[in-house]
Amino acid sequence: MMLIYYRFCVIGIATSKASVAIFLLRITIIEWHQWVLYTTMLCVSVTCFLCALFDFIRCDPIEHVWNPTIPAHCWVSTEGFTALSITVGGK
Repeated sequence: MMLIYYRFCVIGIATSKASVAIFLLRITIIEWHQWVLYTTMLCVSVTCFLCALFDFIRCDPIEHVWNPTIPAHCWVSTEGFTALSITVGGK
């Protein structure tokens, strides 16, 4: 249950930050401000969606994510996924 909640939380972070950026886009008049907002919105959204996706596809078999006693081949280590999650939380 917690794994499902985590994905909605991460995607909620991306959409809430994108909505604030869209609001700011409506009131900016300087072009480089708009480019900064577009770039920030893209970077945050991509990072959040990758974090939500990697939890599904980083290990084979997927059961290793919620039961670490199962042997698995992971192409993103737990430490790497933790670093990505901290990055998402820090944005």
